[in-house]
Formats: sequence, structure tokens, C-alpha cells
Amino acid sequence: MNIYAFIPLIATLAYIPLLVSTIVARPWQQKHLLFLLFLISASLWSLVDVLFRNNYFPEHNLLLVHIIVFLFLWMAVQFHVFTSSFYPPNKGRWLPLAYGILLVFTIPNILGYIPREVIVEGDKLYPQYGIVAYLMAAALLVLLARNLYVFIPRLKTQDN
Repeated sequence: MNIYAFIPLIATLAYIPLLVSTIVARPWQQKHLLFLLFLISASLWSLVDVLFRNNYFPEHNLLLVHIIVFLFLWMAVQFHVFTSSFYPPNKGRWLPLAYGILLVFTIPNILGYIPREVIVEGDKLYPQYGIVAYLMAAALLVLLARNLYVFIPRLKTQDN
């Protein structure tokens, strides 16, 4: 087992009890489904990362990284969708922006711009993500900033 695959493996194993407990919890609300979709995307992302980092399929390394990028995007957007379900009614959830980010960055991923190649040096794999990855990170940081903007005031306590 490659040391770089150890943390994604632990994450994959940690998601299993959460998936099971979410599936068996009744009655379901919409938040349960949103959380389940987040858990599915996160566990798939971690599982595919384990397969990639261990280099089980060396002839498909580039394909695995393309899948990892898509699953990461889906997971990040799904996390925003889940967390935004807790927004107060007067705050916009920005769902078109979130799904737009997923769509906009899935297209260059399918076309092969994210990542461009995977460099193999011994047992280590180095995906070359390129400049588009920085744009993707900036777009996802906008969603994070929105979540922080809405939730931080709700977490503050008032001194009386």
C-alpha cells in the first residue's frame, strides 16, 4: 500500500458507517437525501483516489485522474448544496452558480484540459493539473466564502 493512498482509504472506510446510518434513518427529509448524495460523491472520490494512488491500473492513470477531478467537483458542489439547505429562508442558496461551476469545469475535464498528463516517477504519481485547476479552486472558494458569510453570523453568541 502506497502511503499516499492511506488517508483516502481511511476516509472511504469512515464514510461507510455514515452512509449506512443515513440510509436506515427514518423518516427521511430532503436534507437526508442531500447528505446522502454528498456522502456518495465523497466516498467515490476517496475510493477512486485510493485506486489511483496505489497505481492498480497504470494504463488508466489519466482516466482515473479525470474521474477524481469530476468526483471532487461533484463532492464540493454537493457539500455546498447540503450546507445551503440550512440557510435561513431569506438567504439565497446560489444553486445555479454551484451547478454551473460543476458544468463549466466538467467540460474541460472531459476534453482533457484538467489534468493534462500524469507523470510517473517510480511508485509516485504526479498529475499535472495546469492553470484551469486554479480557476476551479477560485470558483469553489466563492462557494466556501458564501457559506462562511451566511453561517458565521449565526454561530456568534450574544453577551447579555
